Amino acid sequence: MTSNNLSRTSDINWEAEPDVDRVRHALSMLKIDRRAAVSELEELADKGSVASMLYLGWSYSAIAGGIDNATLAEAWLRRAAEHGSLLARFYLGSIYRKAGQLKAAVAEYTLCVAGEYMPALYRLGVMYYRGEGVIKDVDMARELWVRAASGGHIYARRNLALMLMSGRSGIKRIPDGIRAWLGATLDFFVAIRTVPKSDLLR
Repeated sequence: MTSNNLSRTSDINWEAEPDVDRVRHALSMLKIDRRAAVSELEELADKGSVASMLYLGWSYSAIAGGIDNATLAEAWLRRAAEHGSLLARFYLGSIYRKAGQLKAAVAEYTLCVAGEYMPALYRLGVMYYRGEGVIKDVDMARELWVRAASGGHIYARRNLALMLMSGRSGIKRIPDGIRAWLGATLDFFVAIRTVPKSDLLR
């Protein structure tokens, strides 16, 4: 993962950032002088920079080893989430899910879903489909994937296509599923080449 993963203008209100140029400079320094970059981002975060909170959370979560890193990652992402960042809340859900804290993951994804955040709609659908942290509910999974797919989410479209191909909606719908799967597969290859960091692929 690179810092480009967080470049979502739809999630970060750059106009509300106290100093966009300083944030960008700090980001450019992460690979050159991480200590100085983190210090700069922390100062900006204390001035209300949600982007800095988000990047700090990513920075700590991306570094291997140490409970302190995980704790700091969660703390910074939590601050960003409390300032309205759906991406931060989505990352929190992903961290909890990976750690096996499934109910906590469901709670974070559910809050994202209230904001119609496509990746969270898809991930929460997967959890309902598998019964992870919730009672297994295929109908709920389908509903969440339909909402994500309506925004173009490729994996949600693929999963809905596979459900049709399984024959659960009737044999007559299998051809529809095949066409939908082919369309999602084609769009996947286009997106992976043109917009690999897009929410359509999260």
